[in-house]
Amino acid sequence: MPQQLFSFKIMTYNIHSCINVYGRESPADIVRAIARIDPDIVALQEVEAMGPLMYYRNQAEWIAEKLDMQARFYPLRKSRWGYFGTAILTRFPHYMVKNGLLPSRDANPTKEPRGAAWICLQTANGPIHIVNTHLGLRMRDRHSQVRRLLGRHWLGSISSEEPIILCGDFNAGPRSLEYRMLSARFKDVQVHARQKGYPKPTFFSLYPVLRIDHIFVSDHFMPLQITIPSDLSSRKASDHLPVCALMALSTEAAVPKIAAGRQ
Repeated sequence: MPQQLFSFKIMTYNIHSCINVYGRESPADIVRAIARIDPDIVALQEVEAMGPLMYYRNQAEWIAEKLDMQARFYPLRKSRWGYFGTAILTRFPHYMVKNGLLPSRDANPTKEPRGAAWICLQTANGPIHIVNTHLGLRMRDRHSQVRRLLGRHWLGSISSEEPIILCGDFNAGPRSLEYRMLSARFKDVQVHARQKGYPKPTFFSLYPVLRIDHIFVSDHFMPLQITIPSDLSSRKASDHLPVCALMALSTEAAVPKIAAGRQ
């Protein structure tokens, strides 16, 4: 086994616009669910900004402030109620590479668009690429979206020497073609951690039966521990459960120092 160099925690979490399972706005529950696990990177889906929720504030920025993190919000849709999209929170120095919409057969602008956001962590070990995505509800759309993500405009443009983490709400379980396409290139951390009691489902949060939220990683990483909370507070905070992975980067991918995060 390659020597472990450093470790950090990454979480993916569909926060359902900070609306809990009882239909009430409760951003504090989201903050508590994240804070209990204390990740270094958080990929959020279904984030509202500048609308009537949260008194016209950006949910990602508010959550990041409470967690002492930096936030990058990526709007996918604008309406008279504000913006809706994804966000990445992190404690690492980083820069934005790109964000954009993914293909869909539905041209109706009132429907929820799907997209991805890509940041690059700047570390003394070299770049670490993080892509956060939220795929569509229809199978044909998801096939097209996964092909786009794997193609030359997104992940296909990254050198095989550079570590990649792809995470988000894929709306696709382990038996789907989309999942098989992704797992042919990347490791599903819930599977490769070989942790007792895992893999676990993530949706619907109160009584989870579907495993549709995933963290995929390149071979540079070793998943050390997976956390999917089962306490009532986390189960009611959103309609999805967060997935968090403690990751180690091997010496095959980097040199012995990191600029930020857990060492």
